[in-house]
Amino acid sequence: DHVSLPRLDDFCWIATRCPNVYGSLAVANMFVHNNPRHFAEIMANLLFWIGPDRIIWGSDFPIWYPHWLLDDFMAFQLPDDLKQEYGVDLTDEIKQKIIGGNIARLYGIDIESKLKEIENDEIAQRKREYAKVAHDTGIAGTTSR
Repeated sequence: DHVSLPRLDDFCWIATRCPNVYGSLAVANMFVHNNPRHFAEIMANLLFWIGPDRIIWGSDFPIWYPHWLLDDFMAFQLPDDLKQEYGVDLTDEIKQKIIGGNIARLYGIDIESKLKEIENDEIAQRKREYAKVAHDTGIAGTTSR
């Protein structure tokens, strides 16, 4: 877990030999906001050594939803020099795998059927109610980092 930061080299060495080892971004993803170049180097290494199918999203935030962190990750682009050096890219398709596709595959979850199953549950209804209130009152988007 946490891709063994700060010992990323050790993690990559182990993970290349153990195909059942996945790398969680639970600690690393904070760098996307605070130190984007360091985050880019972490991602380039992970993509090169273990590939996009064994990297999973993690936030270590069990109580609140770190939407800003997810937004920063989804907007993040690998710098061209690292793309060229490592021969990797962080495409939107790869990001979708990382934020949920890989863990769903690992646990045998069919994402489409799960989304249909929860589209009208209590939480979905509350989210729609909140979105309407937030829009009507103008408070949408007022949360800060």
